[in-house]
Amino acid sequence: RTTCSFVVGLKDCLNEAGHMNSSDTNANGWDGCARRTWCNSIFRNAIPSALRGIFKQHKNKASAGSGSSTIKTSNDYFALPAEIEVFGTRSYSASGEGSQFKYYETASNRIKNINGGAAYWWERSPRSSGSTIFCIVNSYGSATTGTASNAYGLAPFGCI
Repeated sequence: RTTCSFVVGLKDCLNEAGHMNSSDTNANGWDGCARRTWCNSIFRNAIPSALRGIFKQHKNKASAGSGSSTIKTSNDYFALPAEIEVFGTRSYSASGEGSQFKYYETASNRIKNINGGAAYWWERSPRSSGSTIFCIVNSYGSATTGTASNAYGLAPFGCI
């Protein structure tokens, strides 16, 4: 299957923050960003081999970036959630990136920590107006945006 039967995500962010791209661009959106490559290689390979096989490739949707409303589909083992998957509504992203994950219907579940302190964390959604910004969740659990080269929290999810 290519859709998630069961989503497995992190309650908090990893202990180290990271950027979406090394330069301030959201060109090619999630499909073309460095963080997607990291999620499907370095993060995936850090999962113990005995567990790695239970995670299946699944389809993720995100805009093509650079202000485009075109939605691209990628096949990922691990990804960052889209703005709509976290909030159930869109403030900054394009239409068509999915639907809200049940876990995030509880607003307090949108607050994630790094090393015990509430942190900003990345979503895979490029900002629908602009070419340098992706969506993030702030330390209070609200929607906002950040430039692609900024370091924010990382909380990938996978599907089994």
